Amino acid sequence: MRWLEKQFDALGLGFVKSHANFIMVEVQVEMEDITAASIHQALLEQGVIVRPLDAYGLPNWLRITVGVAEDNLRLIDTLRSILTED
Repeated sequence: MRWLEKQFDALGLGFVKSHANFIMVEVQVEMEDITAASIHQALLEQGVIVRPLDAYGLPNWLRITVGVAEDNLRLIDTLRSILTED
């Protein structure tokens, strides 16, 4: 979990520190075409499943479960590629 938090920091994403098996991550990015919904969809298309929190009144947030090291690395690599696409 701490590794993921460091990665979210490095990507400039906000998050809520957690003691559970998931982290709430704010994915509001200062780009018009990148939203939590579009990031959620792009992750799904790459086989990475996270939960959007818009139904809870948090449209810029995703709930990301902490997985095994391999899953966490895949999540971060995929998220980084989505956020840096031109």
